[in-house]
Amino acid sequence: MNANIFISKNISNKCEYFYTEKQFANFWEIIMPKPEIEISNGEASPIFKALASKTRLNILKLLKSDKKLDISRIAESLNQTEANISAQVKILENAGLIISHYEPGERGVRKICEPACEKLIIKMID
Repeated sequence: MNANIFISKNISNKCEYFYTEKQFANFWEIIMPKPEIEISNGEASPIFKALASKTRLNILKLLKSDKKLDISRIAESLNQTEANISAQVKILENAGLIISHYEPGERGVRKICEPACEKLIIKMID
């Protein structure tokens, strides 16, 4: 019996317990940024939607240069409201272009965003 228990906090700040190193590694593989993401044409619609907005493109550009930013700093940098940036980030998350997690902040928790990959490859023909 393995005595090691790996613990990580999930998005809702609740602890998740992993009883094997493999379970923990699989969890981190899902949430950690990857060097590149390759998708086929049939899976590209959410990506195209996400890239169809200047605001969302600007968010990706900011994250490319700063790597990790919270919603407040993104909103401040783009001169937008936090509510709008949160909505835009949600679309980028759903497309798999951004990874977010929560961290304690000065006044509650803050949502930290980072790019999900460095390179996106869309295959038009399989």
